Amino acid sequence: MNISTILKWLNRGLHPVLVIAWNLRLMWCDITGKKLTGAQVLVWYRDKVLVIKNSYRKGYYLPGGGISRNEEPISAAVRELMEETGITVTETQLHPLGPVNYKIQGVPVCDHIFEVKLQDYQAPSVDGREVTGAWFWKCSIARKVPQLQHLRRFMRIKQSFRNHLLNV
Repeated sequence: MNISTILKWLNRGLHPVLVIAWNLRLMWCDITGKKLTGAQVLVWYRDKVLVIKNSYRKGYYLPGGGISRNEEPISAAVRELMEETGITVTETQLHPLGPVNYKIQGVPVCDHIFEVKLQDYQAPSVDGREVTGAWFWKCSIARKVPQLQHLRRFMRIKQSFRNHLLNV
């Protein structure tokens, strides 16, 4: 048995653990009344946006994750982007778009959204455990994905801001 076969079996065994851990985290926040805080990154390359598929949640999402204790949201965004996709950016490359508040299974969430425009293409690479896929999609397709509802919101805000600038 070679190492890749062993890793493949380990990854399969890890999937249920990630699903259970995610649900336990949501239950803990619900019981304690804590809000989940996270950071997500809108990664643009030309006219496409990066979306990921998590192993423990259905649907497609922006890269991102939880903010550790004493960690700044922008630092969490850089870290999560690297951990989930292998794409490296610096804090100075990220532009804050603001917080988005919503609920996951009744648990309040506050995600800090950042944006970066890649000048050079960086192919996403995933570990196959937490993140099982990452792709650059045309914005018109990504906007239709229910889990990316905040992408639609920010695109509307950006468009109204651009329209305002044109009318000044």
